[in-house]
Amino acid sequence: MKIENWSLFQGEVDGYTAPELIPVHIIGEVYGNPKFTDGTRIRTACLEDVDREKKTITTHSGSVYELAAADEEYESLYPNAVQRFWE
Repeated sequence: MKIENWSLFQGEVDGYTAPELIPVHIIGEVYGNPKFTDGTRIRTACLEDVDREKKTITTHSGSVYELAAADEEYESLYPNAVQRFWE
């Protein structure tokens, strides 16, 4: 499964949540997921793992997605956000 035109989304937290515990999701257009029509915009479950070599993420629900190109507007608003994500 693959997500295109993606960006990061941080879930809701209160003022007492440590930064490393803030839930992170990916929002983007999904392809190859039998639950959705190709191109449907989704928000993933919280990220559990990032494989920098394969450019994939694993979500809390166990789904594994390849991340294709990031959303251009996201990258223009937050320069080098994609590079920082993979580092």
